[in-house]
Amino acid sequence: MHSIVLSSLLPVILLIAIGFIACCAGWIRAVSLKDLGSLVFMVLTPALLFRTMSTVHVERLDSRVRHQTT
Repeated sequence: MHSIVLSSLLPVILLIAIGFIACCAGWIRAVSLKDLGSLVFMVLTPALLFRTMSTVHVERLDSRVRHQTT
């Protein structure tokens, strides 16, 4: 279970670290961050959501409520 969570979060953590290093190294200027943020939130995120939702098969979804025990 933990390896599934780790393998899912590792790419996200690596991308955040790469972005942080790129900013600290001066590869990305502060004035371009607003444009980069707009690109990500207005173009790339909706495209990713559309692509992901286009591969979902509604009939295969499990709609039962599950109670997790710890």
